[in-house]
Amino acid sequence: MEYERRPNSCRSFECWWLSNENLGPEYRPYRIGAYAAGDPAAGYLRVMVDSQRSPTMLVDAVRAAGLHALVSTGDQISFVQGDGTQKPQRILLDWVL
Repeated sequence: MEYERRPNSCRSFECWWLSNENLGPEYRPYRIGAYAAGDPAAGYLRVMVDSQRSPTMLVDAVRAAGLHALVSTGDQISFVQGDGTQKPQRILLDWVL
């Protein structure tokens, strides 16, 4: 019943797993303890990771798609360069931890 009363912002949220048909069920966020979100057209995705899990599988998929990953684990943020891409000169973050 709680699920049906979730806010509209939650109803409209779509992680990369939902919008990318190339990611199989093994990438479901609850299975890997992480999710990626953002607009791939921007050249990067935000990867949010449960602090008890490793983001390697999802970060590898983001990189293989030619996207950069901004990986957030707990209170740390890391930049991972996408495969075949140039490293940006700078990154401006507007992020709530």
